[in-house]
Amino acid sequence: MNLTAAGPAAAQLARLVSPLATGLVAGLAVAMPLGAIGVLLLHEGVSRGTRSALAGAAGIASVDAAYATVAVVAGTWVSAALAGRETVVRVAGATVLGVIAVRGMLCAVRQPRSTGAAVDPPLTGAGAGAGAGAGAGAAAREAPRPRAGRIAHAPVA
Repeated sequence: MNLTAAGPAAAQLARLVSPLATGLVAGLAVAMPLGAIGVLLLHEGVSRGTRSALAGAAGIASVDAAYATVAVVAGTWVSAALAGRETVVRVAGATVLGVIAVRGMLCAVRQPRSTGAAVDPPLTGAGAGAGAGAGAGAAAREAPRPRAGRIAHAPVA
């Protein structure tokens, strides 16, 4: 189709469409983080086809819309109910975060520090060392040691 015959405005619009499309694609690529649900949809599309992935995307969009609606309605109600009590809410939030931080620090202090050695030895047996780099070292690994609280039996001759 000859756009110059349609007029200079149509030709100018045609020159803008390509950069506009490129900008839209680049903007979507930056704005859409690929999280667990995105990876799930990609997997669904690759393994079962575009139709199945589109159905899943429609379901996810519906649930997101429902969550957004609930957040707007509940947010309006909660903000009206808490009007004038911002200080109490801030102190309560800071207290909860402080308790979480103290519990995390106490748990970190109480746990024994790792010496760098593996807690459990590598797996041995049928599937061990089946990947790249398997060699004589994979066959020479020692058998797993019994864990604490279990009785070790001597091998029967």
